[in-house]
Amino acid sequence: MFACTSNVPTNSATISDNKETSKWEKFNAAGIPSSNESYDALIFIDSLTGFLGGNKTVSQGEINGRNQFSQETVLYKTTDMGNSWSSISINYEGSIERIIPFEDTLILLIQAVQCDSVFIVKSNDTGATWEVLFSASSSTYIREINFNHSNEGYFVTDDRVSSFLLRIRSSQIDTLFKIEQELNRHKIIGSDLFSLIPEHTNPNSKGVKITNMTDGSAFELMFAASFYVSNLTSYGNTLYFSAHDSTAGKITSISNKKINEYDLGEFKNYFPEEIFIYDQTIIAIVYNPENTSPSGVTHKLLISNNDGKTWELDELPDPVYTSPATLNRSKIFTSYCGSGQFQQRRIY
Repeated sequence: MFACTSNVPTNSATISDNKETSKWEKFNAAGIPSSNESYDALIFIDSLTGFLGGNKTVSQGEINGRNQFSQETVLYKTTDMGNSWSSISINYEGSIERIIPFEDTLILLIQAVQCDSVFIVKSNDTGATWEVLFSASSSTYIREINFNHSNEGYFVTDDRVSSFLLRIRSSQIDTLFKIEQELNRHKIIGSDLFSLIPEHTNPNSKGVKITNMTDGSAFELMFAASFYVSNLTSYGNTLYFSAHDSTAGKITSISNKKINEYDLGEFKNYFPEEIFIYDQTIIAIVYNPENTSPSGVTHKLLISNNDGKTWELDELPDPVYTSPATLNRSKIFTSYCGSGQFQQRRIY
């Protein structure tokens, strides 16, 4: 086991609480309802083309004097940077939680805690037709999914008793191995499964177990001190943590079996909720735990264009509702902020 090693950038963070609004645009999007729908997945494949997925609430009438409702999937495509969206027909119970695109191929993870089924579905014609790659009852939940290419992917199932790593290859499903019960918060990158090792006395994590999905060999990295991980993301072969301990926010990464911690400098009092990476750009949706509003947590963006050497803190047009969100390769950050509205910022 290894203690946490630090790879702190040599330049300390600089304060730039940017009040300019010229980089931001908040707008109503044509084709997106202002009510009765919610969204869990947003991804852009270039500066213009993107997909938005989630669910709509459908009334099933009254049963024994009580109104009954169900969730049905909704999926949209934009070709003009999110200004207008067209609906893609898809008819499953649940909510679209992940969208994985490969040219004309779309792979979706569909599930919701209150629904009866979970699905992984695939379309080779951008949503004109769909096939089910995997389905299970409500006792199964998919904790992580990733496809390296359109015909091979891996996913982690949890049936409330055991967790397993499964592989999809050319529509064939294979169970590779059982995952230790104590491990949680999984992330699949390339041929490796990253799993958090919990600290049992609190909600923190004390390290990461890296399991090679091909041969089952494993390697553990232990943190110098445990901390709470709010989210995991990946870029290339690097895993990034949105995290904090009791006093400070953290952005930490693992690459080549080494732990690196970024210096947030004067912004360490902001706790990251989610991180977005492209090239040398790192964006974190952050909040100050001492600064909340009656309507909820107030968010800001913490931005670095030089791999964490310096940081800029920026206001959001809508600081409360920031999900789902994405950063595309043109370095345009986009998030849905409710009532059919989006907010976008160009990252220069």
